[in-house]
Amino acid sequence: MKRTFLFVVLLFTVPPAFATVFGTVRGIVHDPQHRPVQDVTVTLKAQTSSYVQTAQTDANGEFHFDAVPLGEYRVTASAASFASEEQTIAVLSGTAPILHFELKLGSQTESITVSADSGPAQLESITPTTLVNRVYH
Repeated sequence: MKRTFLFVVLLFTVPPAFATVFGTVRGIVHDPQHRPVQDVTVTLKAQTSSYVQTAQTDANGEFHFDAVPLGEYRVTASAASFASEEQTIAVLSGTAPILHFELKLGSQTESITVSADSGPAQLESITPTTLVNRVYH
């Protein structure tokens, strides 16, 4: 009887001890043509605390965060010449969600300035002219 009682107690107390309080967040970042983007800064920020992790994408555009405490997070991907993208995610026990970020090209502005030298005025025309006289008889 003692053995059965001990077995039942162990059965209900051991699994919670093995439950994890961490998860993994993985993902890939690509451009509008679905090509991976390297060296993108990916930031994982907890919504209810000051917990923050930062990673860079590799040559395949992939990133990962290990041992992320359970909770709600904002994940932001940003790189030069691209508009930043943000997603929210819930990290649950023993999960490893895979996020996909498609970075759109950032807005670009271009300006052209035209200026002229104010040298001497041109007195002669480069357009050929012909004078026609009509004589009536």
